[in-house]
Amino acid sequence: MSEGNVIAEADLPRPRRNWLVLKNMGWMTFQKVFVIIIGVVTTGWVARKLGPEQVGVLATAQAMVMYFGVVGMGVDMGVFTKRLLERPEQESGIMGGTVALLAVTGLLSWLALAAFLWTADVGADVVKFATLVFGLKLLFSFPTVISGWFQSRQKLQYMVIPNTAGSLGSRLWQFVFAGIGAGVVWVAAAEAVGLLIIVTWYVILYFKCGESLKSWKVDWRAGWEVLRDSLPLMINAALMALMSRMDVLMLRAYHGEATAGYFSAAIMFTESLFFLNTLLSVPLLPVLVMLRKNDPERYTRARLAYAKLSGALGWLCAAGLSLGSSIAVGVVYGPEYAASISVLAVHALLLVPCYLGGAGSCFLTLENLLKWQPMFLLLGFATNFGLNLMLIPRFGAQGAAWASVCGVTMSCVVAPLIFGRTRVIGKTLVQALVYPVPNVRELPMQGK
Repeated sequence: MSEGNVIAEADLPRPRRNWLVLKNMGWMTFQKVFVIIIGVVTTGWVARKLGPEQVGVLATAQAMVMYFGVVGMGVDMGVFTKRLLERPEQESGIMGGTVALLAVTGLLSWLALAAFLWTADVGADVVKFATLVFGLKLLFSFPTVISGWFQSRQKLQYMVIPNTAGSLGSRLWQFVFAGIGAGVVWVAAAEAVGLLIIVTWYVILYFKCGESLKSWKVDWRAGWEVLRDSLPLMINAALMALMSRMDVLMLRAYHGEATAGYFSAAIMFTESLFFLNTLLSVPLLPVLVMLRKNDPERYTRARLAYAKLSGALGWLCAAGLSLGSSIAVGVVYGPEYAASISVLAVHALLLVPCYLGGAGSCFLTLENLLKWQPMFLLLGFATNFGLNLMLIPRFGAQGAAWASVCGVTMSCVVAPLIFGRTRVIGKTLVQALVYPVPNVRELPMQGK
C-alpha cells in the first residue's frame, strides 16, 4: 500500500496545497455540472413521457428503497478517508473489511425489501415491481469505497471519470426506455445500470494507480469500526433523504400519485444542487483534518469561514432557484407540471439549511461529536412529520415543501444549539445563516 503518498500530500506547502484543492474543486465542478445538465434534460424527457402519475409511482419506489436501504447505503466517505489518513498501516484491512461488510448489509437490505413487497399491500403490481427493480442498487454500492481511497490520495479526477460514465449510462437507459414507452419498471432499472458502470471504472482506475484487490484482507473488525463511526452520518444522510421521501409517501396517501409526482418533479431541481456540499467538503476535508491536528486555533477560524461560505452559497442558490421556479418548471417539464412551480418556489429554500448542515456534519466528524447527530435528526424528522400531518391535508404538495424546509432547518441549524457539547458548532452555523459573508483569507485551503 502507498502510505508515502498520503503523508506527502498531507504535508504539501501552502501554494502546492492550494493548487491541489482548487484543481480537485475544478474536477468536481466539471463532473457535477455536466451530470446535472444531462440529468435535467433526461428527467424532463422521462417526466413528459411517463406523466405525473407514473412519475409518482417511480417516486414511491425510490421512497420505499430509501427506507429499507438505510443499513446498506454504504459508509460516509469523510469518515472512511479520515481513517485511511490516520491509519495508513491498516489500509489493506480497512479496504477489504469495509467492502465485505457492505456487501453483506446491501444484500440483507434488498432481501428485506423483497420480503416486504411480497407480504404487504402497497398498491398495484407496477409499484411492487418498480420498487424491487429500483432496489437492485442496494447490491452494488459496496465497491464504491474505492472512491474514498482516491479521495485520500487527492486523486479526485479518478472519481470524476467513473461517476460521469455511470450517470451517462443511467440517463441513456432512462432516455431510451422512456422514449420507446417501455414503462416505469424498465426506467427504474437505470439506477442499478449506472452503479455497475461506476464500479467497473473504479476497479480499472484503481489498478491503473498500481494497486490490486489482492492486497486487501477481510478484516471484519476494521470494516465494523468504519461502519460504526459512519453510522451517525449515514443516518443523517438517510433521514435527510427520508424527509423528502416521507413527504412523497404521505402525499400519495392523502392526494394520490399525481400530486406525489408534482412534488417529486419540483424537488428534483433542489436536489440537483446538493452537489455544492460535496464540492466543498470532498477536497477540503483532508486539509481540515491536518489543520485541526497542527494548528487548532487556525482551525477554529477556518471552521467559521467554511460555514459562512456554505451559507452564502445556500442563500444564493435558494434565491435564484425560487425566483426562477416558473421558468425552470416550464422549460424542463412543460405546462402539464404547472402545479410544481409553487412547490419549487418554497422547496428551494431548503438549500440554505442543507448546505449549512453539510458543513456542520464535517465539523462533527472532525471533532468526534457524531454521537449527537441522531438526536438532531430525530428532532428534524419529528418536526417534518408533525408539520406534514398539519399541512399536507390542506395545502398538499406546497405544505409538504414547507414541512421539509422546517424539518431540515431544525436538524441542521437549530438542534446543535440545544445541547451544550455541540453549542459552539451551532453558534457557528447560526452566524453563517444570519451573516453569510466569509473571510476568504481564513478559508481552509490556505495552509499554514
